Amino acid sequence: MKYDELEKLKPYRIAKRSTDKIFVVGDVIWISPNGDINSVGSGWITPREEEKATYDFEAEEAHDWEVISVSGHEYCRKLEQKKMTNFEKLGYSKDETADEIAVGMLLERIRDDVEKNRFDAVFAQYVGLYKSMKEWLESEAEE
Repeated sequence: MKYDELEKLKPYRIAKRSTDKIFVVGDVIWISPNGDINSVGSGWITPREEEKATYDFEAEEAHDWEVISVSGHEYCRKLEQKKMTNFEKLGYSKDETADEIAVGMLLERIRDDVEKNRFDAVFAQYVGLYKSMKEWLESEAEE
């Protein structure tokens, strides 16, 4: 979106820098009700007709930020992202429990070991492996 398409008090992320490089890719901005362009951590500017190279940037909505306006004061903050487990990240159905999935993962390992004729040698490891798979599924996913 171009500058004149942006809604006031809505967060945007710069997708294409301005010609004069005042706004660069990744900057998070919003437009105040008076038309000022605010940049998180950098301040604001009041667009002037003679400075078109400053606001010829392109932006996209920044869904991970929100603009808050209270009594004429505005600020923009990053939204807290919901933490998810590896179970959720892998996209398993809520109908399946972590136990069922861990058993399935364990069975895949067992099948592989049987096919490679090493099952008897590693049998004792399977109890610990099952527990660690279940703990991993229930743990917080890394980004």
